[in-house]
Amino acid sequence: MYATTSFPLGQKHCGNYSKVGDCVNREHSLPKSWWGSTKDERYSDGFHLYPTDGYVNNQRASYPFGECANGEYVEPQGTNRPLGKLGTSTYSGYTGKVFEPDDEYKGDFARTYFYMVTCYNNTVANWNSPMLAENKYPAFTTWAMNMLLEWHRQDPVSEKEINRNEAVYAKQRNRNPYIDYPELAEHVWGTQTSVGWVPGGVSTTPVLIHPAATSTLDLGIAPINTTLSGTITVKGQNLTKDLTVSLSGNHSFKVNGTNGNTTITAADANNGVTLNVTFIYAAAITATNTLTISSSEVSATVSLMAQVVDGIPAQAATNVTDNSFTANWTNVSGSSATYQLYVYDSADGVLDGYPKNVTASAQSYNVTGLDANTTYKYKLTYSTIESNVVTVTTLVPTPVIGISEPTAGLTISCAPGEASPILEASVYTENITEDVDVDVTGNFELSLNKTTWAQSITIDPEGETFYVRIKDTSSAGTFNGTITASTYSLDGTNIDVTGIVAEAKTFIEDWEDLTTGGYWTKEVQGNMCSWNFDNAGIWADTHKNGGLSCRFGKNANSSIYMLEDKLNGASTVSFYAAKWSDSEATPKFDVMISTDAGTTWTAIAQDVELDATWKQYSYSDLKIQGNVRLKIQQTAGARFNIDDISITDYKVSTIIENVVNNRTWDAYANGRYMILESSKATDFEVYDIDARLVKRITSNGRTSLTLPVGMYIVSADGASKKVIVK
Repeated sequence: MYATTSFPLGQKHCGNYSKVGDCVNREHSLPKSWWGSTKDERYSDGFHLYPTDGYVNNQRASYPFGECANGEYVEPQGTNRPLGKLGTSTYSGYTGKVFEPDDEYKGDFARTYFYMVTCYNNTVANWNSPMLAENKYPAFTTWAMNMLLEWHRQDPVSEKEINRNEAVYAKQRNRNPYIDYPELAEHVWGTQTSVGWVPGGVSTTPVLIHPAATSTLDLGIAPINTTLSGTITVKGQNLTKDLTVSLSGNHSFKVNGTNGNTTITAADANNGVTLNVTFIYAAAITATNTLTISSSEVSATVSLMAQVVDGIPAQAATNVTDNSFTANWTNVSGSSATYQLYVYDSADGVLDGYPKNVTASAQSYNVTGLDANTTYKYKLTYSTIESNVVTVTTLVPTPVIGISEPTAGLTISCAPGEASPILEASVYTENITEDVDVDVTGNFELSLNKTTWAQSITIDPEGETFYVRIKDTSSAGTFNGTITASTYSLDGTNIDVTGIVAEAKTFIEDWEDLTTGGYWTKEVQGNMCSWNFDNAGIWADTHKNGGLSCRFGKNANSSIYMLEDKLNGASTVSFYAAKWSDSEATPKFDVMISTDAGTTWTAIAQDVELDATWKQYSYSDLKIQGNVRLKIQQTAGARFNIDDISITDYKVSTIIENVVNNRTWDAYANGRYMILESSKATDFEVYDIDARLVKRITSNGRTSLTLPVGMYIVSADGASKKVIVK
């Protein structure tokens, strides 16, 4: 509902994201920080939990829903387009920062919010949000109630909502009544609060869907004697009385060319009509008016605004970010004129580099290099004339929480009774000032120091490394869990973790139970797993042990690879191989490993040459955790045979060697100590946050350093890692 991206079920859950379409998050559409982040029924209520694009969800953060005419969309990526924008509220009654969802889903979110304050009305008075009044019923602030009712009316219940209502009911055994009975919202908050409601009754309630009960139309800014214009849509439902449209205030405002009363028939209003509003004035003025649309059944008022300047009309800023905005104006001086643009800070001091000469006909200029959450002003001058002054406040920087995981993903495999391998992941942050809570579900636990383990840990706002392992390896099974990183006020992100505890199994493929044949290109069921043969077959003429071996064809394009995963990783891969005949060209082949079910392959040996003597080829110290597959790909020469392929399990060593960023060492904090770990003599350098070298040491094994509280960078063997000593 935040982007056009489709995410495969069970795949691409967030950790890392840098653009639209990277991954999917589980979004609390009513942010958990509004009620204090307590992990109770509200936290897991499916009626307000939605799968959302992680990058757009990060932009939304915990801002209230609203409407923002000049809001900012994140950058689209191909067909992956954002469906929500962030900006300053333009809805009457609230001027803060809001996130505006796409029109298609505004009704969905309105009915979600109706449900939440109804279901949890016993606690809603304690919730804190610009949308909530800190009371029980009616729960919403006036502006939020008006806006949500408007969204509810304009975007009726869809088939998608109905299906989702049924799906959540199947899990939670309760329903969203505002999806089952949309008219109920009018009886609770809308035009029918004094009228009894009959479940399942057909609604005949007269409702003015648009405009909202109170709204604003700002016609903008123009030079003198220039017409400003705008439109208002009038749309009703079940109206039986004609509507009267009237103006009060400045008589230069006109509706459909007149400043007198206008009548809209009930039939036209039910079908929808458009009112044209104009304003023109011969002198500088800031004018207001009130437009009233009413009958004995319904009523709404629209506050009209217009400004005329005797000079250059400076328009409202657009494209406002945390460090820039676009200044806009209307050109009144001809195509060749050059204006001077002044930008002021909050103390009315002119910013360095300003005024700037800008082309009048461009009518906009991008102002950059600004501070976040800061108020600025701008105006334009030309000859003896100048513009009105426009005030703009840059946005608060968007907070970011992400989780970086090992390249091979968070899958942990071990045998029953063995210590679980420890995998390393990292939380990275931007513009975060609160501690980050990291939680894991399922049969897993987390640690910052490999000593203290729990299912919940707290990480520094700067982000830190943490460790994951299987909590209990006493019994075989496959375990799934979710790691979530969040703060009190930000939902953050989550990634999945999988644990496989299986009995150790000796993997030896000797081909002895197979049927001989020619050179195949097909799936072949071996003794240990299924294999894909490409120009390879099973033969009885040449073998190392027993009576059969696998022979590769004459052409340098033969291969075999596993179609099933071997569990428990790989420490050593070995096999016997020999050239089929001395009279043929010398064969060469690559040995490759895959840890992602054959999607990608990594070579552990390349262009291995063979002679006619059977030899064992062994590749050890692989340290591959999780699932693994093997591929042997011929690269040159003619026929050769392979027999007795063996893959040994990955074994957990006393010091877990790190697989992140190809490091063969680790560094982490344990209280006031920094722990350095390595399985070979390693030269470590430790720097403080100011890049000063504070320690140089060679370590082989485990070394403890006593350091002051602070952030450090540890460097060794061309890699580095951040460590925070607390």
